[in-house]
Amino acid sequence: MKMFKRILFLSLSLTTLGLSGYWQQDVAYQMNVHLDEKDKVITATSALTYINHSPDTLPEIFMHLYPNAFNPGTILDQEARRRGWGSVDPEKAWTGIKIKQVNRSEIATTALNFSIFDDTLLRIILDQPLNPSDTLRFNLDWTFDIHSHFDRSGWEDGQFDMTQWYPKFVVYDKNGWHKDPFGDWGEFYGEFGTFAVTLDVPEDYIIGATGVVTDGDPGWVNVWVDTTLAWEEWNQSNAATYQSYRNNLKEGTRKSVKFLAENVHDFAWVASPDLVYEHGRWQQKDVHVLFNRSEGPKWSRKESHYGERALAWLSTQFGPYPWPQMTIVKSMGGGGMEYPMLIMDGYDSEGLVVHEIGHDWFYGIFGNDELDEAWLDEGFTTFQTRWYQENRYPNREDRMEDERFNEFERQALPWLSRTDQDKNDVLSYIMSPENEPIAIHSQDFIHERSYRQNVYNKASLVLQVLQRYLGEKRFLAGMHLYYKRFALKHPTANDFIKAMEDGTGEDLDWFFDQWLHNTGWVDYALAGYEIQSIGDEKYLTTVRVKRKGEFFMPVPVTVIGPRHEQVTANLDNFRYQTNGTVKIQSAFKPVNVVIDPEDIFFDANRLNNDAKLHVTARYRVYGWGNYRPDAYTLEYAPVFGFTDASRAKLGLNIHGTYRGWMREFDTQVWASAGEHPIDARIHIPVKINFRGGTQTGAISASYLEGITQSRLEWTQRWSRTFWREPIHSLNMGLDYIDIAEPNVLLPVNTAYSQFSTKYVMQSGPSSFYLELSFSPEAWGNRSASFSQFETGYAWTKEWDNVTLKSRVTGFAGDGDIPAEGMPVTSGASRLEQFNNDASRYLALTSDFSEVAKFQHLSGGGNFRGWFNHPLAVPYMWSTNLQLERQVTRFPLPFDLKAGIFGDFGQYAYRTNSWTTLGDAGVCLLIRHQWKRTNWLTASLMPFKARIDFPVMRYESRVENVKWLSGEWSFSFEYAL
Repeated sequence: MKMFKRILFLSLSLTTLGLSGYWQQDVAYQMNVHLDEKDKVITATSALTYINHSPDTLPEIFMHLYPNAFNPGTILDQEARRRGWGSVDPEKAWTGIKIKQVNRSEIATTALNFSIFDDTLLRIILDQPLNPSDTLRFNLDWTFDIHSHFDRSGWEDGQFDMTQWYPKFVVYDKNGWHKDPFGDWGEFYGEFGTFAVTLDVPEDYIIGATGVVTDGDPGWVNVWVDTTLAWEEWNQSNAATYQSYRNNLKEGTRKSVKFLAENVHDFAWVASPDLVYEHGRWQQKDVHVLFNRSEGPKWSRKESHYGERALAWLSTQFGPYPWPQMTIVKSMGGGGMEYPMLIMDGYDSEGLVVHEIGHDWFYGIFGNDELDEAWLDEGFTTFQTRWYQENRYPNREDRMEDERFNEFERQALPWLSRTDQDKNDVLSYIMSPENEPIAIHSQDFIHERSYRQNVYNKASLVLQVLQRYLGEKRFLAGMHLYYKRFALKHPTANDFIKAMEDGTGEDLDWFFDQWLHNTGWVDYALAGYEIQSIGDEKYLTTVRVKRKGEFFMPVPVTVIGPRHEQVTANLDNFRYQTNGTVKIQSAFKPVNVVIDPEDIFFDANRLNNDAKLHVTARYRVYGWGNYRPDAYTLEYAPVFGFTDASRAKLGLNIHGTYRGWMREFDTQVWASAGEHPIDARIHIPVKINFRGGTQTGAISASYLEGITQSRLEWTQRWSRTFWREPIHSLNMGLDYIDIAEPNVLLPVNTAYSQFSTKYVMQSGPSSFYLELSFSPEAWGNRSASFSQFETGYAWTKEWDNVTLKSRVTGFAGDGDIPAEGMPVTSGASRLEQFNNDASRYLALTSDFSEVAKFQHLSGGGNFRGWFNHPLAVPYMWSTNLQLERQVTRFPLPFDLKAGIFGDFGQYAYRTNSWTTLGDAGVCLLIRHQWKRTNWLTASLMPFKARIDFPVMRYESRVENVKWLSGEWSFSFEYAL
């Protein structure tokens, strides 16, 4: 009777809404599930019902067997290895679902033939076709060997996160069967129906699940947290009581708990003996919270309130929550995952709770195909989470999730709104050659970053643009119509667009066609304006607007008066137009004109939107973004130095940038009272993107210690298919060097120019390069021309806490090669040492010259055991190996690794006489782990150091191994 009522209600609703052509299948699962917690095996039976509402006759039925993906050699395993996620489940030879039998059960039991293909898909061949409006009933007997926790499901430390854990119907809709194998990024698509699930588990297990408890005890009462007490007080009392209860249970005591969930398209559950329970409530909806005792100080008395707020927010904005409860569980994974009436969060965060509960609308209520149109769920819930955050916490001091940042970062460093932070990040992707359209199949994105940037971030900002363009009232009118038409159904992007158009009364094809199916961006520039007095103290401002981006939008233009008065008008004739004019009448004489001052339309370059250039200055802090989108940022930091000739040097580093990655330059200027009162260095890059690659030009120049250098270079990066690896780059550069005042590192007075070209291929952890450089005799004051060739290959392999790094290089030169540019057996060339600030200061200061002998800069042959015996040679090849391991963390503010290294190769002054070198030793690698707690710790980031202890050297000329004692070198960089 319940099934009949659901079908009747669905049919009447569709007819009433004018969607009579729409249909969707109806399914029911009745599952009896036995969990063997020791062997990690589920034994189950499923009594299944499938009602064919389609106009098609179905000769076969398909089901997903998602857990079968977690085995060696599967599609998922191959993808996981390729992307460096690790291999799947090393603890069992095989995991997944085994189908014992499939029986049709309407009248007489009939065995049905079945097969499994593409790792995770079950095909059931019907003994007679399922006609339109017919009902199929059949039974499955199956087992599930549970995998250890991987990504979002499995077992770990006694907890079972059971997601996508059962044979699940494949969706059949107007496009046919959605037989997508599981193994790439992207998520799920399920048929709406009813789940009646009986779980047979150990007596002491606490359970959270989709649906409501209709029979049995889920175990909540024994571990119900009394939130009127401090967590520590309650936990101390309850832990002893509960452990006593568990000790008194007879071994093997079990219980059955039945859950019922209606109008959902999935069922998930979590079970563990180590969970505790808290309860919340919002408008007759229960909020259940389950977490491990170790999480109590973070989770207690917070997560239930987050859940209540999320339900209230989402129900108000997007339509009422249709189910009786919401369960929030501490999962074994690191992030969050959503299921109907249940979310699994890896950590305590209000933003994460709001995001995942938002999925119960955008995926749960609106059951779109998450593989075909992932932006309809991920984009929407990311959008609503940001909207919630900025609505609830509009002020900086109330910023949500400030636990990620310490007091110094919150109070002393510049901040942007969540929206502006996201815009900066997304624009760096949109304006790169990696950019792809939002509306493509999840598995068609070129890599996971592109998938996430599109379906989460870019899509969420597009929805925000739509909301701000329409205004909140009209936007919500469209959303509520979308809910009315497609709650508990399978909407598509076209259904959403149609609902928004009908709800707002506006054709929006121009908006969605650009943002969903193209890869451009918005960039409108102020081309000029004229102000005309029209009498009665009124003015007419004619504003000329130029479209520089690919997308066209009805951008607003605002004139601003001397008392900050404003009048705004929109660019009306905007479709496909490159140039436009906006006329604005005002009762004041404008002093400024701004295009889209509130950035409604997500303009990529807001510097050209304003008649005035805004510049902001701030102290340069490593790794801290938050660059204002409406101003050019100048970052500054002090720089220091010292040499015998210049004495103490004090200077300033100035870095200019827009949004952190556009229109950049970097310059350093030092002043001193010595022989060289001014030293300076400047670097200016210019980047041009094109489909499939980037072109970057750069100009660099420096005057340091009487040495002049300059470089003009051009680099092109590309890949064969969009931005898939391998990534190729070709660099060509023209260098000039004038050693007018020789020194210890650069002892020869000379001047010359040099042309170089370098090719690099990067693929994952490996890279290969070729470099050729030459200098004709006429390009300087040298007696002859010279040329050099260099090649190298490097790769890295990681196993848990152990990393193996290798590097192979080869050098060959001809002609009058300058000593400062010749490759060196032990490491960097003389010129490379000079251009390194720390190396230059130590070498050119007599008080530190002895210390300089112990410094090692990587490069050249990189024979680290020979750091104090450098040889500049024209011919050389070398192999460098380093095996390093993470040292157990100490309560220290840095990361420490220990390793062993070995170097082997040959060098020659002439190609007919080679000398073999080798060395080995141990090393320590140090990297900062401290936080920004004040200006000093912020200024000392990043910090990296290496200490090498060579233990042996070998040289073929003496044909023996020399064991070393007490030798060491240091560096502020890693060798490999």
